[in-house]
Amino acid sequence: MGKKWEGELKKVLKLSESDAKNFEDRTSYYENVISAANAFTSGYAKSATKLGKSLSTLMETAEVCGRAAAELSVYEDDYENAKSSNDTAEMKRIESKMKPLVDTFENGKKENRSAAQDGNKESQEIEKLLDGLRAAIG
Repeated sequence: MGKKWEGELKKVLKLSESDAKNFEDRTSYYENVISAANAFTSGYAKSATKLGKSLSTLMETAEVCGRAAAELSVYEDDYENAKSSNDTAEMKRIESKMKPLVDTFENGKKENRSAAQDGNKESQEIEKLLDGLRAAIG
């Protein structure tokens, strides 16, 4: 083979090798991104139900606590009136009505906090997966 064409062939082979390496690197990169995207999608799909449940619980417990607090505020006014009148029988009657409402409010508050913690935990897990996807994208 003539020196000119041998030189040209070497250039083509060198470019082909470089291009092939570039294609392999890009393909590997895309595979990593796809893998991270699949992990994110799968993790999000699993967490979405839990996040929805947490949100639903937050809304329900806020409503329950709101109703209990509204009733308690009325009883509180009645209790203060009975107290200022020194009517101990009325105070005890009102206290007995307030007790289950206070329990309802406190239980709702605990359930609300628990749901918030669960939701935050799921959000943190999703964020980790998202960080993995961001890292894969570069």
